[in-house]
Amino acid sequence: SIYVAAKKENPAIAADMDHAHLPVGISGQVREQHLGFPILIFNFTKYPQACKAFTAFLMEGPQFNPWIEAAQGYLSHFLLAYDANPIWTVDPKNTPYRDVAKLASTPAGIGTLNESAAAAIADFVVVDMFANYCSGREDLKGAMASAERQFKRIYRA
Repeated sequence: SIYVAAKKENPAIAADMDHAHLPVGISGQVREQHLGFPILIFNFTKYPQACKAFTAFLMEGPQFNPWIEAAQGYLSHFLLAYDANPIWTVDPKNTPYRDVAKLASTPAGIGTLNESAAAAIADFVVVDMFANYCSGREDLKGAMASAERQFKRIYRA
């Protein structure tokens, strides 16, 4: 995390940073993407019950809370019980990340998470739209039209 690095290497920059939820969109709800790492058990494992037990063990408080604290808010939890971890309130700049389980959506938003959605993310369509407008390369309507063309190309394929 840039914030964690700044706290160590440049406290003045860290003091100037802040974190907040994204603005409410047309849905009327805050929706965000957060970094989460799924714990997967392959269906070809020879020991599925041992894998499930180990996963359950990892997600218990004595193991998982220290991991969240070491990540200093950078990694997101998806179990509501971990909202109570002090990492979210000891530094108020971490507090917005506490609510990930309540606010997170898939990268496809309300759409279907599939190969087309993954391609749109990998091609940075929304990021480029924003950058093209902010850099002055395109006006607002032009940036939106370019993104729309890219989305249509990706979803048509």
